[in-house]
Amino acid sequence: KCDLIVMARRGLKRLERVFVGSVTARVIGHSSVDVLVVPKDTTIGWQRILLATDGSKYSKAAAKRAIDFAKSYGGELKIVSVVDVPSEFYAESPKTVEALVNEAKDYVEAVRKQAEASGVKAEALVREGEIYRVVTDIAKEQKADIIVTGSHGRTGLKRLLMGSVTEKVIGHAPCPVLVVKT
Repeated sequence: KCDLIVMARRGLKRLERVFVGSVTARVIGHSSVDVLVVPKDTTIGWQRILLATDGSKYSKAAAKRAIDFAKSYGGELKIVSVVDVPSEFYAESPKTVEALVNEAKDYVEAVRKQAEASGVKAEALVREGEIYRVVTDIAKEQKADIIVTGSHGRTGLKRLLMGSVTEKVIGHAPCPVLVVKT
């Protein structure tokens, strides 16, 4: 009846960062509770929280958890949504890309308002690029204490493998990553 599973992430070589260890991936895939993955030589803090959101119900659960932690520990929240589309898509359908960016702005703005209504200082960011890279770069730039992200609820074989974005964020993150389960 645990509320949280905490796992270590050892220092990984460049190639190993692409994939989280199979044990960690399986634990996250099978767990019904949140999983905190802590890289070697880092500490856990709640002052500067980076929330990665895509507007899904899983991201909404992560947003609630991030706001609760920020409120409890007097932290602040950076909320990011990343639009990741192939470069050729810009030329073929710029209006679609613009619609995706506007949708992402709506997600982060809604979470920002929710955070501020709870008394939490928050900033909303929308970026374009490869999701895991943008999230981990912002974490480095902002000196984030932790990255909070949702985990899609999967069943069967799919739950044995995390989404590649979450896996890559964990593998490249300069700080702990909290994977929120629904």
